[in-house]
Amino acid sequence: MHFFIFVYSLFSVELRYFFPAIIIFSLIGVLIIQPLTRIIEVKEDKKFITIIFVVLTILPILSNFFIIRYALSKRKDIDKHIENFQIKDPYLYLIAGLEAIDKLDRKQALKYFNSFASSNAYIGKNQIEETLKIMKGEDLKIDDSSLMLLNNHIIKVAKMIQNKDLTKAEKYVNEKWKEISRSYLRLPRTYYERKLNTEISKQIKKTPWDQNIFILLSEDLSECEKICKEFNQIIRKQGSEDIFNCNYKEEIKFRKISKYCKIKKYPDLSNELTEILELENKDLTKAKEKILSLINKYPLYYKFYTEAGNISLLLKDYKSSEEYFKKSLEICPYAEYSYHGLLYIYKEKNNHKELKKIKNKMKEFQLIN
Repeated sequence: MHFFIFVYSLFSVELRYFFPAIIIFSLIGVLIIQPLTRIIEVKEDKKFITIIFVVLTILPILSNFFIIRYALSKRKDIDKHIENFQIKDPYLYLIAGLEAIDKLDRKQALKYFNSFASSNAYIGKNQIEETLKIMKGEDLKIDDSSLMLLNNHIIKVAKMIQNKDLTKAEKYVNEKWKEISRSYLRLPRTYYERKLNTEISKQIKKTPWDQNIFILLSEDLSECEKICKEFNQIIRKQGSEDIFNCNYKEEIKFRKISKYCKIKKYPDLSNELTEILELENKDLTKAKEKILSLINKYPLYYKFYTEAGNISLLLKDYKSSEEYFKKSLEICPYAEYSYHGLLYIYKEKNNHKELKKIKNKMKEFQLIN
């Protein structure tokens, strides 16, 4: 039994079994060792005692070691989990699809939703099948009793907007506002959601996929943003104060900067940066002295180098400005303002070769089309 718990804790995505498994192993070890002391007193066969001791004591300790050693980071990426272990639970595909929407990854979302729709799942399967049919352009009546994972009413309206039928979209929102706002505002879970496995329900509840559902409509994020903004205009007419965040490109850029460019050991330095910006309006020389002292204190904060470049640019010190912008990009290749600073410098110098390099670099990091 304890071996089954060990295997399950290693390869299940349900983290709730992880540390309890360690406790169970420890208890088993303690509860078995105590009776062994009595056996040792009455048994004269030392070889038998040694074997029992090794099997029942050393192995649980080794098991504990491997559980602790197993990297938790490997358990967090559901894509890798599905790829490596091929778990057959269909609801993993559902969770992975919702997480892909949250990550603004349309291709992965549709891949996992198709896997879920072709599985033997019962709860939620019909609703995801509806979603996929709407995406293909089918005009079907939506089953309001189905599980509200993705609000198919919203997706249907978005499809109408995509097809340039705004009058029809507005009329549909008027007719179905109760159903649209129910899932859109994420009110208490439906009966069907409560029937799902507890761990899956928790995952579904905490995944903020619903803000990004418009990315399902197109690979072109600009088109998705436009559809989202049109939808916001329609729901405002219903008196809704809550609207969707449609800035998908900015969100992707922000996430990349957060992932690759933020130094966790540094505190929030936004106040220091604001002080520098205010000082620039009064005294550029003092502003440069201040920013250089901050760079010495926080040498890996890319925004300070960007601002040092801006100050040097205002002081007409193009050589220093170029060096600061390049250092900023060395730390954070997504530092858009540093690219713009270099573009300005190379335009001033008529350096077309470097201009082309910077533009290609910005395309590489998806900062320009």
